[in-house]
This record gives sequence, structure tokens and C-alpha cells, in this order.
Amino acid sequence: MKKDPINQHDVPATYLRRFSSRKNHVWCLFNHEFEGWKIEELSVNSDYFKYKHIYTLHNTPEPFGLEKLLDDELENKYFSTVNKIISEQQIEPTEIDFLSLWMYISKFRNLTVKNDWTTFTKQILINKLAIQKKLNNETEEEIEEFVKNSMSNFFPKVLENQDMLSNFCDLMAGKSWEVLVANKNINFITNDNPGFSFLLEKGYVNTRTFNYNFTVNVKSVNIFPLSPKHCLHIIPIAYNKEDKVDSFPKLFYKKANEKTVQTINTKTIGFKKRYLIASTKNELEQIKSSM
Repeated sequence: MKKDPINQHDVPATYLRRFSSRKNHVWCLFNHEFEGWKIEELSVNSDYFKYKHIYTLHNTPEPFGLEKLLDDELENKYFSTVNKIISEQQIEPTEIDFLSLWMYISKFRNLTVKNDWTTFTKQILINKLAIQKKLNNETEEEIEEFVKNSMSNFFPKVLENQDMLSNFCDLMAGKSWEVLVANKNINFITNDNPGFSFLLEKGYVNTRTFNYNFTVNVKSVNIFPLSPKHCLHIIPIAYNKEDKVDSFPKLFYKKANEKTVQTINTKTIGFKKRYLIASTKNELEQIKSSM
């Protein structure tokens, strides 16, 4: 009998597996509780990548239904879709829609995003009461309890918001989808909260300004590493002269020079909270030496 999945990934194992050094293992640079930043080769199913009851729907007939749905319906399809991309095949418009869904869900299932939304919500409420001169120890405790309760089902509540999801997918479908392909001398890396975006300012991409939660920044340039050699680069359609507004979405494979890959990797490093993932130990040793 299969055990209930009490320990659950916030970054899916099927995503991590695409950066494997060997079957089901990745090189990981992580912040050890006692030893500081260290490098180890870990199984993608290691408890290090799991947390208890992230998606468990307590006090419901199927408490592990959401976790099983993510595993059965999303992760298997992601694996097969990225297989095509790694082989540099063209994919169907419905598969591009699926990748939008995947990125949306990947963000909101992520603990870093949840924690930051928790902090943001708490600070807004504190500021509001401070302006009203109602902030004291009692009201701060009430805010703490309110935020804790409201965020307890953060991810399921996000999934229930169909308008927000539809809006995100519609906006992404109207953009140009490129896959950046790294050359043999350099690889993409990833982290514990994959994907970020560069802002657009007066028609120009400003690589100094960026947002790791690109679900609230969909009008900009969206970056999402897929494998050591492949990274989604989703841009306003006006930036790709090969694409057309009146055509179905499709992938454009483009060679990425070392400077582009390094820029993306630098932002990936900057957004790490818990760990970085690479396909070789050497890549992480170089990063660690410069920390």
C-alpha cells in the first residue's frame, strides 16, 4: 500500500530531475544549519527538498488529494513537454498553455513566495493600524493570528482564483516564447524558487530591475530555466521580429551567448534563499568561492 505523501516538495522532483548529475541526483549548494554553505550531491527525493503538509487539505475527505493531483496531472505532463524542448522539437499551442499553468503553479506552491506574501500582508496591516494609531501589543497579536489563519491554505486559495489564473495565462499566450540554448562551455543553473522577470522601462529591457515572482510582472521579460542547456525566455511579441500577433504561439529556439547565460545565472544566484542546483559540482564550487 502506497504511503500518504506527508513530506511534500515545494519545488517538484520532476523539475529538479532535469538538472540531474546522474539519475535522480543533483548537485546542490545549500545553507547548512551548522556548516554554512556546502555542496553535496543529493537525491531529488531527499528530505532536504521536502516539507511536511505543504498541500495537505486538513479536515477534508481527501487530505492528500491536491498533492496527488499535482503529481499525476501536472508533473508527468511537464516531464514529457520538457523532453520535447530538450530535443528542440516544436510543441503544440496547448503545451505552451500548459507551461504557463506550470509556471503559475510553481510560483504559488513555493514556500519562499508564500513566506514573502505572508510578510507583505502582515506589514500592510501593521502600517494601516499604525496610521490609525491603533497599533499596540494586542492588535499586533491579532494581526499575527489573522495572517497565520489566512495563509494556512494559501496555495489552494490561489488555485480557486480562476480569474487571476486565466488572466495570467491569457497574457502569457500573447507573448513570444523563446528557448535560449546555452553553448557547450556554459550551463544554466536554478534555485529553490525558479523563474524571474526583467522589467520593461520605456520600451527597453532594464536588467537592473527584476522580480522573482513574475506572476505579478507578466508584461515584462520572463525567465524560467528548464535544464542546464535550455531556458524559457518569454518576451513581448514586438521584441521578436520572427513572431506574428495573428499566429498561434510557438517556440523559437535561439542560441544564447555566454554573457546572456551568465546574466541569467547571476540573477538566479541572487534570488536563492535555501539552495542552488547545477548539473556539475565544479559550477557550484566556482559560485561558492565568490560568495
